[in-house]
Amino acid sequence: MRATNTERKIKVLVADDHPVFRLGLCRLLKTESDLECVGMAADGEEAVRKACALVPDIVVLDASGMTPQRIPLPMLELKIV
Repeated sequence: MRATNTERKIKVLVADDHPVFRLGLCRLLKTESDLECVGMAADGEEAVRKACALVPDIVVLDASGMTPQRIPLPMLELKIV
């Protein structure tokens, strides 16, 4: 899907403890006109902070160590797939 001038880009937050993966995925997302990497996070706590601040449409999350008990209540509105 390609965004036109009137369409809003899909905002993506990339959270992974591997810097090469984070950077590479954000660079790849830049090649798509309908996607925008709005932020990167190195761990779960940073991912939650940035997700609350940036309100992305999608979070690509390396979920190791992230359990429902550690996700703040506002984040529970997200659909986890």
